[in-house]
Parts: sequence; C-alpha cells; structure tokens
Amino acid sequence: MKTFTYPFIAKLVYRYANIPVSLLLVFHLMFLLVGASYELKLLLPASINIIILYIMNRYYIKMYKLFPYKIEIEKERMICSDFFMSKKKLNIQLTDIINIDGGIFTGNPTKPIYLTDIDGNTIGVNQHLKNYNIFLTTILSSVKKEVYETSLNKINKLKDKQLNSLIMRLLNKSKKSKN
Repeated sequence: MKTFTYPFIAKLVYRYANIPVSLLLVFHLMFLLVGASYELKLLLPASINIIILYIMNRYYIKMYKLFPYKIEIEKERMICSDFFMSKKKLNIQLTDIINIDGGIFTGNPTKPIYLTDIDGNTIGVNQHLKNYNIFLTTILSSVKKEVYETSLNKINKLKDKQLNSLIMRLLNKSKKSKN
C-alpha cells in the first residue's frame, strides 16, 4: 500500500490560509466603504476587494470539498480521506476513473489535477502532494487504456501548440531583424 499526503506547511496553507487573508480583506473593505461615503473614487478599490474575496473563497470552498489530504493506493483501489472538516472517505476503483483533467493535462502544471470516476465522484490533487509524480504514474498505469490515451493526447496537443507558438515567435523575430 502506498500512502500519499501533503507536507505540513502545504496542508496548513491549503486549509487555513484564506481565514486570515479574508479577515484582512473584510477589514480593508469596511474602511473603504466608510471612506467611500466621503470619496466616491474609493468604490473602485472596494469592488476589487469584493471580487478578490469572492474568487479566493470560492477556490477554497472547492478545495475543502474535493481535496483529500491523505490518499492510499492499494492494488486497484484508491482510498481518499482526511477531507477538511469532514469524516468522508471515498473508495475509488482505479479502473473506474473515467476522466483526468487539469494541471499538466490543460497546460498549467501549477493547477490541481481532477480525477472523476464512473459514479461522479471527483477528487482534486495538487502538485505539492508528497511523491506527486509517483502518484500520477500509479494512476496513469492503472486506469483503462482509453483514459490513459486520452490523457496523453491532451499533453501531446499542448506540446504541439507550444512548439508551434515557439516557431512562430522565432520566425517573427527573424523577420524583424531583417528589416
């Protein structure tokens, strides 16, 4: 059985970082709203503050629901536990995973990867997971062939797109240098 967890600092940030930041933003928002009664130009920073609060807390609520902080893989089964403020445990058969999306599969390796199974259960995994590459290799080697090929095709399309973009930039540079 392989167990995957997050380092202490990452777990601390993923679970609790939004609380002090949200409090600071709310206090800042209150001062901006009081100031806006005297200076209308303070409404713009107040609205930006509200947007930041909304986006940040929406992201953290999604993380609380979808991110297990402990994942155990044994043979053909993945046991996800230690969700934030929940005793929920998910048992997912690796062959039941029908979609792997996000992260390196969408061209942004810093974003989380989402795994979805036949029953509609979705979990998120961030790249800060200890032994993340081993986890990803284990998942990809255990899913059905169609899911594996679809995932690799996503990566290959991104590579082709990046290569074409690089070639176009180099061609444009050479044209500009000739002129």
